[in-house]
Amino acid sequence: MSEEADVNVKAGKKKRSFGTTFKDFKGGWSLFLTMLISLLIMAGVCVAVFFVAVQGEEQVRVPNVEGKSLVAAQLELQDKQLFPELVLTYSELPGDEGIVLSQNPAAGSIVKAFRHVTLTVSRGVPKETLEDYLGQQVDEVQKNLQLLFAGSKLVTLAPPVYQKSEKPEGTILAQFPVRGTSLDDKTRIFFIVSSGDKSVEVKVPEITGYSVQQIFAQMSSAKVIFDFTSRTAAADEKSGIVVSQGMANETVPEFSRVPAEFAFPVDTEEAVTAYGIFSHTLPDYPYPVPVKLETTDQDGNTTTLVEFSHPGKELSIPYAVKKGSSLTLYALDSVVTTQTVQ
Repeated sequence: MSEEADVNVKAGKKKRSFGTTFKDFKGGWSLFLTMLISLLIMAGVCVAVFFVAVQGEEQVRVPNVEGKSLVAAQLELQDKQLFPELVLTYSELPGDEGIVLSQNPAAGSIVKAFRHVTLTVSRGVPKETLEDYLGQQVDEVQKNLQLLFAGSKLVTLAPPVYQKSEKPEGTILAQFPVRGTSLDDKTRIFFIVSSGDKSVEVKVPEITGYSVQQIFAQMSSAKVIFDFTSRTAAADEKSGIVVSQGMANETVPEFSRVPAEFAFPVDTEEAVTAYGIFSHTLPDYPYPVPVKLETTDQDGNTTTLVEFSHPGKELSIPYAVKKGSSLTLYALDSVVTTQTVQ
């Protein structure tokens, strides 16, 4: 090959090499632009998210709810997308139960929506004795008492007992304890309430097979009076349970009497637990009254076995307690009688 031809071949190789490099450069530049645009888009999204996070929820002005009722205050806060957090306290001004005494944050403050506003609400004047609620509507009285003693275990309310009466439905006919009772100790309040001219009817629960402890729960909740009797369980019979009853699942007037029989185990000298039926005749009360049976063992430990309402006359309560314990019956928070179990 001549020298001139060799030079031409080398020049062609150089041209082809330059052309390939230029094309590769054009492809790299496109990739670079694509990556740059992607990064700019991502940066824009991050900036937008940042400003949204910094801005947060909508800001609102806290309304002035001091001096208003709790219900009105809650509605105003709800309208501003705010939530109340309650602090209950006693005050010295009679008649201000349920009134907002103070708030935090203060009225006019600018806060984020959906935050809590602390409301200090009056429980009313501290009461050391029970008031007279006769003739008042039970729903209103219960609401006021629940507000007054919210968070306190000093006073509890038993479910109302309804009685047919000429008084308007919901009127309190009787209360236990009575007006003036000291609230220094734990107090359970019972109300006898008018059902109007309607007779209240209840369904008799099925209690066959129930133990003594299970019967206590039924006595507290069922508005019927169980008349208990007992016998010694047969050799092939489970003991300590109700073996028969009357009127199961029937609908009867409230506080109707329902017969039920227990089968108790044979008493032996080795037995630690004594089974039996506690019986007593109460006065014939005009309304069902609160009664309870307590047991105190030989170590002085006292336990309430059952608490329920009873209209009076014949009363019977099953028991299963340690031998040597005493059983004390209360009616209207007063001791009626005490018996020792041998």
